Amino acid sequence: MYRNNCIFDHKLYIMTNNYTKTHQIKFCWCNILAIILLVIFTSHNIFAVNTDSLINLLPHQQGIEKATTLNILGEAFITSNPQTSIKYLNEAYQLSKNTDYKTEIFSISYLVDAYKYSRKYDSSDLYVEKGLIRSIEVQDTVRMMEFLTNIGWTYYYQGEYKMALNSFSEAMVFFNEYIINHPNSDDVDILNFARLLNNKASVYTKMGYYDSAIVNFKESLGYREKQNAGPEYIAPTLLNIGGVCFKNENYNLAITYFTDALGLYSKLNNQKRVASCYSNLGMASKALGDTIKAIEYFEKSLKIREPIDDIRGQIIVLNNLSATFLQTNQLADAKHNILQALSLNKNERYKASLAITLQNMGTYYQKTENYKLAIEYALKSLNIMKSSGSRSIYEDVYLLLSQAYEGLGNFEMALVYYKQQKLIHDSIFDAESRANYNKLQLELETTKKEKEIGFLKKERENQALEHQILKNWQIATVLISLSIILLIAVIAISIYSKRKKDKQIHLQKEIVHRRENELSKSELEKSKLKEVELQQSILYKSKQLSTHALHMMQKNTMLHEMQLDIKTLSKKASIDDKPDFKRINLQINQSLRSHKDWDVFKLYFEDVNRNFYKKLVEINPELTTNDHRLCALIKLNMNSKEMASVLNVAPNSIKSSRYRLKKKLGLDAEVDLEEFIRGLA
Repeated sequence: MYRNNCIFDHKLYIMTNNYTKTHQIKFCWCNILAIILLVIFTSHNIFAVNTDSLINLLPHQQGIEKATTLNILGEAFITSNPQTSIKYLNEAYQLSKNTDYKTEIFSISYLVDAYKYSRKYDSSDLYVEKGLIRSIEVQDTVRMMEFLTNIGWTYYYQGEYKMALNSFSEAMVFFNEYIINHPNSDDVDILNFARLLNNKASVYTKMGYYDSAIVNFKESLGYREKQNAGPEYIAPTLLNIGGVCFKNENYNLAITYFTDALGLYSKLNNQKRVASCYSNLGMASKALGDTIKAIEYFEKSLKIREPIDDIRGQIIVLNNLSATFLQTNQLADAKHNILQALSLNKNERYKASLAITLQNMGTYYQKTENYKLAIEYALKSLNIMKSSGSRSIYEDVYLLLSQAYEGLGNFEMALVYYKQQKLIHDSIFDAESRANYNKLQLELETTKKEKEIGFLKKERENQALEHQILKNWQIATVLISLSIILLIAVIAISIYSKRKKDKQIHLQKEIVHRRENELSKSELEKSKLKEVELQQSILYKSKQLSTHALHMMQKNTMLHEMQLDIKTLSKKASIDDKPDFKRINLQINQSLRSHKDWDVFKLYFEDVNRNFYKKLVEINPELTTNDHRLCALIKLNMNSKEMASVLNVAPNSIKSSRYRLKKKLGLDAEVDLEEFIRGLA
């Protein structure tokens, strides 16, 4: 069945050169003239820059004056002509390099954007690194935060999530430090800290650390609400928190956040996001088992998307509706929505969605017992996924193919696809185990890094304090009385700062303790859910095992009956026809002696009773294959007649076989064989 797919609205904020207010630059008259011309001929998207006037200034300028004008020209061409922009900005960078930091850092920041617009991402990353190194050299904290954030996103898009997390965390440390040391500064806005928290939450979501993602998104939401940010900033964060709650299987809480986001997007009249909220509410309701509510939400979403011509959104909703109808066996409605989705995607533009639609159609035919068409559509879905690189529903499609082939009685192919499905399932479990290990390792590294940062911070504070004391003593040689007053002031400030920091540390410890409690509760809930899933899986596999044994018994019974009929017909047949009857009888005997059914039976049986055969071998390694089969059938509570049918022997021989088996197992006469075998785990 089609997996739940929740729509996120990530706002991936990147600090660029617009992160701070414009820095002061040493201007001469030519610079001032350039700025005046830029203001006259520039008004964002209303007027174009009169670049000719600025270009005419260049021959009359040199040094930093020329670099400043080149920067203005470079910025003007970033979006319209990135190559021209890069030419001007590179020249500005060479003129200002190691000469004037302010002009140089502007050149670097603009080059980062210009290379991004020209899709030369490696060059953009190179200048991000240059900017970070240069800002560290001059201890420009604001620019360090900007470039660290850009480096974080570079790591993010490369899949290096731990490195991205480290970069964002470092930027946050510098932010906090800057706010403490510059409480009245206008260079940074507290909302930028909220954006950094969003950045970290986005990385945690990608890594599957949903609890950490929720904590950071909520903290970001708190900052935005404190700063009275508009609904256009609050709504995406609410939608993201709901999405993470959904991924973390906390569906009731997800519904709460999706509903809040829906209210804000309705006020903003953002119809596309309103439709997304309805889709998400449908997925959460479906996950809770409320399919009626889920269908209602999906239909609301579809009704909004149709007038705004949101084709991709319509296909996603139709797929969700189809899957819900299939789940509730409303097959006619399911087929209607599947055909609609196929019609909208007839040009096969949305490959991933098409694969899901085809899988839904395969499930429809499997439920209507048209197994050949079920296999046809499942294989089409598989081919689409392979060609598009999407792997989202491999496990479901393999399971569908296994069930369809089993429905056709082709147990060999059913086994092949069952093994594929099991392989995918096991790889997902292994990936989750690795993710948990990486999470613990990351937490350990983060704690270690925080301690190192704290140590370095303390060392810098101590150095600053020593410098201040030395300065006070120098002043004291001139004016002793003034020195005493200053010393008292310094001590008072230090005590106040220490108390303030102690209070912050205590508050942080309380927050960490509260988060640890929340995480432990979440882990307990997860373990309970996994236990329930395991029990359901064992029940399902036991049903498969019993069904397969029944198939074997029915097949053997039918073949025996056919043999009897052939024997009767053979007696009445002519001499010329007797060889044909004999050949058919031989083929039936070969089928009765075939081991293929037993191979499939053994696979299902070992999946449910993993240590059963191992225990038998430990008791007596000399047990034959027929002994193993007899033990398995006894374990399934079959009577002698059923066993004889499955094993293709006479009912009387079962009694002898049981007697010999009891001796081989070394059991006393009073020990009940059935109870002993059922007791083997």
